[in-house]
Parts: sequence; structure tokens; C-alpha cells
Amino acid sequence: VSMGLSESEPNALWVYAFFFNSEGKLQSAWSKWAFSTEDKILSASFIESSLYLIVVRGSKTYIDVVSLESGAVDTGSSISFRLDRGVDAVEDCAVVYDGTYTDFTLPYDTLAELVVVVRGDDETYAEGLIVPHQCPDTSTVRLTGDWTGSCLLIGQKFTARYRFSTFYMRSSEAGGGVGASANGRLQLRYLALDYAQTGFFRLRSKPRGRDWNEKVFSGRTLGVESGTLGELHLATGRSRMAIMSRNTDATIEIVCDSPLPASFTSAEWEATYVTRARKF
Repeated sequence: VSMGLSESEPNALWVYAFFFNSEGKLQSAWSKWAFSTEDKILSASFIESSLYLIVVRGSKTYIDVVSLESGAVDTGSSISFRLDRGVDAVEDCAVVYDGTYTDFTLPYDTLAELVVVVRGDDETYAEGLIVPHQCPDTSTVRLTGDWTGSCLLIGQKFTARYRFSTFYMRSSEAGGGVGASANGRLQLRYLALDYAQTGFFRLRSKPRGRDWNEKVFSGRTLGVESGTLGELHLATGRSRMAIMSRNTDATIEIVCDSPLPASFTSAEWEATYVTRARKF
């Protein structure tokens, strides 16, 4: 993975992902990490598997660390939660309980949406539980009741979005290689998405001129899978969604805006293809 900065978009990181094996380069893709519009990234540098960022937010300058280690989990938990600027609620925050509420003062100010989640080593609440809270000001998180001894993680919510490229039929070229076949109509019917150890995601499709169609996966189907309500459940399986649109008219994307893990291994599409011409 390589990172790049842009003068025209100082709050964004451009990410180039690549993968090689004995046969050569198998993956080459660009994506973008967009921070708050008020952020200005001055520098980005790797030290082993961690990315260190120097970011200006308002009148303060911060050093943010992003762990890119494969398979890493949060301290005291069995998973890695998807939160920006995550802090331990007890160790990294000032904590005050007044008999009714527990206030956690964060080590930073933020206007972003915050999430409070229970980590795995808490003895009272289930791992992965999202705790309702209030924010009296830009640096305080308020919970109802006594949470002074609980193991909580507080961080900023963010949305990860993957939009599929246009699907095409592929055919062998006369001079060698494979090219897209654009001489016919490709009518998409279904998309099947394989996921692994995943807690939440939304699969969305939008034909041209129509509204979004959305399928929500939340880790468990009542009446089909067994387990205890309120407990963290990460599932591995396949989600299938109807597209029913021409390939060039369909916008299809995966949206992950939950702190729970989400991992995708492959996707398959089913379609009908009617050719209008044949090459000789």
C-alpha cells in the first residue's frame, strides 16, 4: 500500500493498493480516505505497519496513528472496531460520575458523530454493544448511570463505501488478450456478495432514473440462526440482491457505517446477454 497527498484536497489521503505473486501483479487499485473538511493533513509516513499522520484541526496539531497490520485486534477485545480517533474511555479520558450520569472528557474536541461501544473484556455488558449517549459539548460524552468501571471505546463514526465498476462481458481478442464486449445488451439480474466474520453492511443498487434499493445485513436472521440476543455475532456467508438493470445504467455499492467489522471476499453477478453483432 502507498499513500499520496493532494494540495487541492488537503483533508484526503489517496491510497494505492497493489498485490504481487509469482505470476506478477494481480491487483492495482486506487481509493480515497476523506477526513473532515476542517482537517489539513501535513504529512503521512509509515513506520512498519503503522501509518503516522500529522493533522491540523482548528488551532491544534495532532499526530494520528493508523494500524494497518493484518489481523490486528483492539486491546482487550476479540475484534478490531471501525472507529476513527478511538480512545479508551477510562484510561484516556477524565471520568466523573455525579450519581446520575457518567461524563467522559475526551483528549480532543470534535464536531463529528461519536460512537460508544463496549469492548470484549467488560464483565457486565456484551462485547460490541453500542451505548446510547449525549454530547453536552465538543469534548464530553455523557452516559446515563455509573459506567466508571466499564470497558468502553469512544471514537468517531465514519463511512466506508465501495462502488463497483461497470460490469462487462469479456471476450478474447484476435491479437491476444481479453477485452470488453460492447456489441450487445447486458441485463444484470442478481449480485451475490460473499462476506466473512462480518457484523453489519448495506448492499445498495440504483438503476438510472430510479431510487436506491437497499438490503441491510446485521449479522443474524431471526428464526434461521440461533444465539443470544444482545451478544456480538459475526457471520460468514453470502448475500444476494436483485439488480434488474442494464449494466451501464446500474450503480451498485457496499456501504459500511457501523463500528462492527466487515470483510468481503468475492462478488458474482448473474445476467442475460443479447448480442447485436458478431466479429469475423
